[in-house]
Amino acid sequence: MLARTNRLTAGEDFRHALRRGRRAGTPTLVVHLLPSDPSTESTAPVRVGFAVSRAVGPAVVRNRVKRRLRHLVRE
Repeated sequence: MLARTNRLTAGEDFRHALRRGRRAGTPTLVVHLLPSDPSTESTAPVRVGFAVSRAVGPAVVRNRVKRRLRHLVRE
């Protein structure tokens, strides 16, 4: 599991990344990222959060996808 300091947990954090961040990806995977403010210290940890659409499949499949993505981020 990712450390709490590395997770986006609040809905407001997700909304902030969606509204002010940049978007990249493919039709099956979209990444929203919010670069750090260059005027602040860049010692803040990278924070990630995953939201998998119901179009991917039932809950078992969506959770498996999230587990695999978290594993990739940890590495």
